[in-house]
Amino acid sequence: MPKQIARIGDAWAGTCRNHDTVIAVNGVITETVNPDLAFDEGRLIALDGALCPAGCGHTGFVLASSVLTFTGGVRVALIGDPVIGSGIVGNVVAGSALTNSD
Repeated sequence: MPKQIARIGDAWAGTCRNHDTVIAVNGVITETVNPDLAFDEGRLIALDGALCPAGCGHTGFVLASSVLTFTGGVRVALIGDPVIGSGIVGNVVAGSALTNSD
């Protein structure tokens, strides 16, 4: 079933283990490795490795999963894709209303 593609400004949610207790965190995708500028609804498309800072100050990165859609040879991120980093575990929870892949 197709999934919405993710763009800069789309939300992610998860947890951060870099505190005394595990805390719930969220944030938005803020920048992406984008060798070829590609846009959806006027926003840059998020690619594999896109930066995902959490509200607590720690940072994760998108592990893009698209097997069909690439920009500049880099996988496009989709809703549901994992966001991981040192202590960060989450998923992309928002995406394009117009464009999907896989």
